[in-house]
Amino acid sequence: MKLTNRLLSLAFTCGVALPAYAQEVDLDTPAEEAEPAITTVAELEADVTPEPAPEATLPAPTAAIEQAPVADAADAEPVPPAAAPEEPPEPAAEAAPPAPEAAWTDDLSLSLFADGYAQAIWTASDPFGGDRGMMLSHRPFTHVGGLTLSFLGLDVAYEDGPIGATVNLRFGTSTPRLLGPTSGLPDGMQFVKQAFVSWRPVDRFQIDFGQFDTIYGAEVSESWQNPTYSRGALYNLVQPFYHTGFRVSYAPTESVTLTGLAVNGWNNVIDNNDMKSFGAQLSYSEGALTVSAGYLGGPEGDGENELWRHFGDVVVGLDLGALTISANADYSAEDLGGGSYDQLWGVMLAGRLGLSDHFGLALRGEYIGDPDTGSGLVTGTATIEVSPTENIIIRLDNRVDAVTDEGDGFQDPSTGDIDEAAFTTVLGVVVR
Repeated sequence: MKLTNRLLSLAFTCGVALPAYAQEVDLDTPAEEAEPAITTVAELEADVTPEPAPEATLPAPTAAIEQAPVADAADAEPVPPAAAPEEPPEPAAEAAPPAPEAAWTDDLSLSLFADGYAQAIWTASDPFGGDRGMMLSHRPFTHVGGLTLSFLGLDVAYEDGPIGATVNLRFGTSTPRLLGPTSGLPDGMQFVKQAFVSWRPVDRFQIDFGQFDTIYGAEVSESWQNPTYSRGALYNLVQPFYHTGFRVSYAPTESVTLTGLAVNGWNNVIDNNDMKSFGAQLSYSEGALTVSAGYLGGPEGDGENELWRHFGDVVVGLDLGALTISANADYSAEDLGGGSYDQLWGVMLAGRLGLSDHFGLALRGEYIGDPDTGSGLVTGTATIEVSPTENIIIRLDNRVDAVTDEGDGFQDPSTGDIDEAAFTTVLGVVVR
């Protein structure tokens, strides 16, 4: 069937094409003998068999993309300028790591110190003869001839917002004279210099409860906080060392501070009577000048609730940088009943000149008077100070103590001799 269709198509094609070809050929020109076009059906079938189409091939890749034809500039539409590429957004800041939680130890402070000295009592038969507490009873912490460790101290303080606590411990040969039986502390407390808690509900107002240092006087038990190494007779004979009870302080201005006390008395952890002692102090500080005036009153005798001891204290300080000056005056009168009083008064003047960060000089003079007996005590101290580092303080005290009343004086425990004056040299070293 397919072959028949192909033959009909071929015949039709030849019928149309031959007349046209005949018109183009010149009939007068003798034609060459033509070869028969088709001889067999097989040949015709072979002629009309289509050849296979060539395999399509992809054009070879080119290095560059062919550009489109460019239109005339006149006909070309204006091309808007390309928009500037948008800047990439800034990366989000990394969240800060959470702050570490504050440890309770951040509010805790600790400090240690060691205070030792070597002393020669030149007017004694044995200048280095050991404890001379009876001979030098007016001197609280430099009463030993020879070498000794006066104090070994540990100070702990804690403060968390309005709440605080303070503990000071003291050990050494001077501790019994500061805190032991000599000063009235019972067993179990003989090493505790301070132990109190504090509450500050608002700024400039604080309440303390416990055992704390006295607020009176110009000198303290820590030697390096005074102009000279040895403490004075006014500090030891006329003033209290510490109190137990309540202390309230309020500063209405930056220059003025008011302090009040309700305590067991002088140097008492356990009160020896049913009455308390009450004290007050007004302090003023402006620029280089510091002035304080205070009073303490109350019965101090065992079982005594009516006969009061009255004590007044005035301190003036002047800080001129390299030169510091301090003056202290005290008066004490205890009612003995029947119109008689046990009185004692004294004055002290001291100054220190810092010649450099590592070298200084100091002087101190005192007078203690007993109006009841008319006797008096005079002391004079000259000090050379060397500080190799800020943590080491070396002081050399040359001191004289003399009485003004004949028959009174300093008794040598070895010979029993009484001298009207005592000459001593003390080399003190503090490491803190």
